[in-house]
Amino acid sequence: MNKKQLDVHHIIFEDDNSALRVENYLYGSCHLFALALSEVTGWKVGALYNDARVEENDETAFYLEHAFCYHPEKEDLVVDCRGVLKLEDVWNEYADVNCCSLEIEGAKEFLLENISNGNYNNWEEDLIPTMSEPTHIDNEKEIIKNFIREKIKEGVYPSFEKPKIKRKPRF
Repeated sequence: MNKKQLDVHHIIFEDDNSALRVENYLYGSCHLFALALSEVTGWKVGALYNDARVEENDETAFYLEHAFCYHPEKEDLVVDCRGVLKLEDVWNEYADVNCCSLEIEGAKEFLLENISNGNYNNWEEDLIPTMSEPTHIDNEKEIIKNFIREKIKEGVYPSFEKPKIKRKPRF
């Protein structure tokens, strides 16, 4: 595993009024980080969802648990804001034992559709949920993309190349 993994409190950006930390993109805006990482690197976006029954009308609603990118060379690894992780560890951390969890490969379109439908926050409009106070940062997407490029140079994230492996669907 990558020994350069970032701590959840690692500061991505800070100014006089606010700060963005790794935790912002693990709990609440992971989809935005995964989309930015994919945009910079070309890696495939994946997502872990829960299907939960809404009791009022017995419909199935899919709740995003975590979004990430697949490692370009190793099938059992993924990359999120912290760095390189085992896919199994992501399942253990985010999957809800009380619901059926599922992994969606190629989740980019699904995430973008949910952003455009207003189901998930977007860069321009919503506050970034944090563990303390909400924050809004101008040019957030560019800040995150520059952060990604910097961490690739530092070896926190793998250098981006075209994916060398073909993924097999888990379901």
